[in-house]
Amino acid sequence: MKNANRLFLSAFALYASIASAEGPFHFSNGRRPGDVDHVVAELKVGGDILEMRGGKVNRVNMGGTAELAYAEKTLEVGEKPGAPSRTIRNYERVEASIRVGDDGLKPTLRPEVSVVAATVDGRGSILFSPQGRLSRDELELIDILGNSLLIDRLLPGAPLKVGQTWEPSAALLAQLFGVDAISQSDVQCQLVEVTDAVARFQMTGSLSATIHGIATRLQLKCKYRYDRQRRRIDWFALSMKEVRSVAPVAEGFDVVAQVRVRIVPNADYEGFDQEFLDGLSFEPRDELEMLRYKSRSADWRLTHSRKWFVIRDDPDLVMLRFVKEGELLAQCSISPLPQVPVEKLRPLEHFREDVRRALGARFERFVSVGQWASEAGYRVYRVIVSGTAEAELKQATAKVPIEWRYYLIADEHGRRVALALTVEAALAERLGDADRELVDSLRFAEPTPAAK
Repeated sequence: MKNANRLFLSAFALYASIASAEGPFHFSNGRRPGDVDHVVAELKVGGDILEMRGGKVNRVNMGGTAELAYAEKTLEVGEKPGAPSRTIRNYERVEASIRVGDDGLKPTLRPEVSVVAATVDGRGSILFSPQGRLSRDELELIDILGNSLLIDRLLPGAPLKVGQTWEPSAALLAQLFGVDAISQSDVQCQLVEVTDAVARFQMTGSLSATIHGIATRLQLKCKYRYDRQRRRIDWFALSMKEVRSVAPVAEGFDVVAQVRVRIVPNADYEGFDQEFLDGLSFEPRDELEMLRYKSRSADWRLTHSRKWFVIRDDPDLVMLRFVKEGELLAQCSISPLPQVPVEKLRPLEHFREDVRRALGARFERFVSVGQWASEAGYRVYRVIVSGTAEAELKQATAKVPIEWRYYLIADEHGRRVALALTVEAALAERLGDADRELVDSLRFAEPTPAAK
């Protein structure tokens, strides 16, 4: 009888253990203001870039690796949906190597902007440096998959048993994978295992989305681990295939990316003392989110909103495109002109006639013609013209109303830059003064002797 009782009790204990292992379990986010972590993120990508040439898609093989290491201090934790979470990061190591065809480059993050603020809220996620403006290349280098401020949000919102699944929100997936909108998703997360120390999850599926108005398709497999004592996700691994269509703003992709993120506590880190923090601003503002651009010739520079994308970057010609809410609104070309003695700068009337001749039969009328001195003291000419241009619409050629905005900027030494912007007349109001903001931000490099 005693043996039978012991057998029954042993069986009951085993059953209770199994039942406990199945849950349900609740997983709360233990991140708190003041926490400091050390984060290491590793990225590997390989595949093809898709370029449109002569009406056909051309494939160019590419590959790259990156490793980022940074200390991250939590400043604010959003407890409710849409509430902001904020951190400050100090990037200690940023190493990358990219190969496109036979060309290679090694982008990096300048030491003077190695302190970066990260914010996640209901509108999206944003990275900026309170020390100065990032370049587009620097932003894309650090804004990788597996944002350490975002992955906490992969925890289930309700208690789960082992094996149960749930669907992450479209808003979270859009933030996590850097897309603007998701049209279809079958992505699911699942609680795979629970031990005394950790819980393991996986996320699998595919989604269709748009980014800057470009259609893209993602297929993903992801695993992540939750430290039950710290109540934090401390490990995240993602393998993702992306096929992105060729678009006006950028080339397409057919690539596979692999990401590993490790997060460990770093309470002894002393780089974020209060005196240091008091001197910086961590609230996202338009001024701080602006990007810097420096011409390859180093003769001039400007700042621009994140809606502008550089699509060509040559010493004698820079081309940008303006994308707002996923739609291409305008294209802008910037070209340096030969330096001339300041007394030989031609008047506004000559510039206006140069514009008329350049447009030829496309010209219809002048909308406005003006001249002013910029904040930097440069002479600025502006000529706005309306006309028509031929465009391919549904396999047919049609005349489309166009507005051209031409600028000539010259400093007191006779250095000059020409800027030409093209926008469909129907989109001009949505573009607003985005071109004027570029012009006002332009600065020439240190003066050189005037031409003789």
